[in-house]
Amino acid sequence: MKNATAYAKKIKKFLTGMKKVKPSDEPRDRIELLVLAALEENATLAKAQRALTTFRKEFVDLNELRVAQPSELVELLGMRYPGTRQAAERVGKTLNAVFYHANDLTVEFMEPLGKRDLRKLMGTLGFSPYVTAVMLLEFGGHAIPVDQDLVDALEIDGMIEPGSTVAVVESFLESHIAQKDGLSAHAALRAFVETHSDALNKRRKIAAKAAAEAEEIARKEALIIAEAEAKATAERAAEAERAAAEKLAAEQLAEAEAKAAKKEAKKAARKAA
Repeated sequence: MKNATAYAKKIKKFLTGMKKVKPSDEPRDRIELLVLAALEENATLAKAQRALTTFRKEFVDLNELRVAQPSELVELLGMRYPGTRQAAERVGKTLNAVFYHANDLTVEFMEPLGKRDLRKLMGTLGFSPYVTAVMLLEFGGHAIPVDQDLVDALEIDGMIEPGSTVAVVESFLESHIAQKDGLSAHAALRAFVETHSDALNKRRKIAAKAAAEAEEIARKEALIIAEAEAKATAERAAEAERAAAEKLAAEQLAEAEAKAAKKEAKKAARKAA
């Protein structure tokens, strides 16, 4: 990241005095944590928790949630949920990845792995970088979960280089936040995202409007191109038809002339006889 030193100072200043978060002594349902992480990506923790509560009420268990159609989850989440379709697909994809790997909804196979191997495995399973980072934290690894909302919020407050990607910001934060502070930093950064919810919603609307306008422009350009190609095709077909007609006429004329010549030749032969 450009100007990384200057931005690192801003990040460290922001995190100074953050509330310390320690790993929970209570056993947690790590499969449920996976679902929560998938829901929290590009949303607030509060919204993700409400969505998880809705799923608990609607489905008998997480296996029933796993096999639910994305459209069903979209309906339960509601269209006001940030990135509704993506969130629904992410939940199903994450649960199915675990199930197909372990033939069960359990993450016990992750427990004996080293942190580097664990990150690699979750990438192989198709977990999003955000979900992967949440689970790495759960297993005591060094990770800072980063989604597009966090990137946008940090950019709004001038704490990262404008235009930075999720991957770049994740690497930047992990290099400047100690492993022992990972959980605390994650909590502070999610709270930070929540304070920017209005600005992020406005940013999403602007981006959606720009995308819609770009799509409409592309649609119109494609229509113009298609019409031009159709016109050119029609003109080529008409030209080919004219050429075929002229060829046929020439052939018919030549045939008629040949018949006439043959007829005259016969007449001349009879006279000569």
